[in-house]
Amino acid sequence: MEGSIAVFVNKFVIAAASLLFSLVFSLSVTAQPLALSICSDPANSAFIDTTQADCEALVNFYNASGGGVSWNTVDNGSQWKAGNSIQNWEGVTTSGTITPISVTQLRLVGRGLSGTLHPDIGNITSLTVVELTDNNLSGTIPSTITSLVNVFTLNLANNDFTGPIPSNIGNMTDLFILSLQNNRLDGSIPVSMTTLPALALIDLAGNQLSGSIPPEIGSMAFLQRLRLNGNQLSSSIPTEMGQLATYLRELNLSDNQLNSAIPATLGQLNVLETLDLSGNQLDSSIPTELGQLSALQVLDLADNNLTGNAPQELDQLASLERLDLSGNQLSGAVPDSYTNLSNLDFFHLEGNNFTGDLWAQFASFVQANGINFGPLPVRAVPTLPWFAFVLMFVPVLLAVRRKL
Repeated sequence: MEGSIAVFVNKFVIAAASLLFSLVFSLSVTAQPLALSICSDPANSAFIDTTQADCEALVNFYNASGGGVSWNTVDNGSQWKAGNSIQNWEGVTTSGTITPISVTQLRLVGRGLSGTLHPDIGNITSLTVVELTDNNLSGTIPSTITSLVNVFTLNLANNDFTGPIPSNIGNMTDLFILSLQNNRLDGSIPVSMTTLPALALIDLAGNQLSGSIPPEIGSMAFLQRLRLNGNQLSSSIPTEMGQLATYLRELNLSDNQLNSAIPATLGQLNVLETLDLSGNQLDSSIPTELGQLSALQVLDLADNNLTGNAPQELDQLASLERLDLSGNQLSGAVPDSYTNLSNLDFFHLEGNNFTGDLWAQFASFVQANGINFGPLPVRAVPTLPWFAFVLMFVPVLLAVRRKL
């Protein structure tokens, strides 16, 4: 559940920053569109050190994304304009010494970009990095972006993109990092994404994606971090995820609508450090196999419909720092052996049907180690004898009698 709060706060901060940009610069700065003619004008040819196609794609990108209102304002040689070499334009990185040189990176992070992402970005085929995070870009992600087969980092996070993830994203075979979190993307997770051989990070958190998690994701041998939290994904967690045992360190599926049982195959993820399945509709018992996750530091199963006992096998998680089982329908006794988890700093069990006084059971453990624990002890309200209530009204009765 903390994930959804973080997503909300993040979106609020980005929106506030974008609004501030707009307010400040709209007072004194207007968009300065670039003419495509600068890419073919002989008088400007000395400054066009890329191909004409790359130049025109950059000009169209610039004009579609707000015309540099918030950032292209200081002429220090890096301004996007005629008379400045493209290799010096802010956010543009090139390589090569022989004209035409290649445009390899486009990085404009937190620069107040607005408008849309122009489809011609797909024409800059030498790009390896596209990083436009923390802006206010909107509209759909153009399908032409999947023509960038050399890109290994695509980061469009913290914008306002809508619509689906391009279905042919599987064409981007060199992709290593895919960050599209905190937009308003909808539709399903494209199956073609699961065919990307080098993908190590998938972050699609904080969108409006729906449907099921493709079971083919289990074939992504080099996947290290999978963040799908804060969407509207449903159905069950694929058992095939247990095949990601070699490299997967983070699995965050929190705040969705996932149901059915937690697959026991997740216990095969022997390098996993974070497992967050909170805020779903998962049921049945907690698999005892999760006790095999020797590298696990965070286990968050809060706010589901889990039943049965708290598995004693969890006491084997020697690296565990956060254990949250709150807000379920767990019952029975909580194992005393959980006090063997010497690295815990967050330990929550409230909102279940456990037997016994949990505070009395774990008080010395949590106090000695400074652990954030729930449930806290219930402070009993002292009861007063009946005559104490009568005595409380004596002054009132005496005052009334005097007036009579």
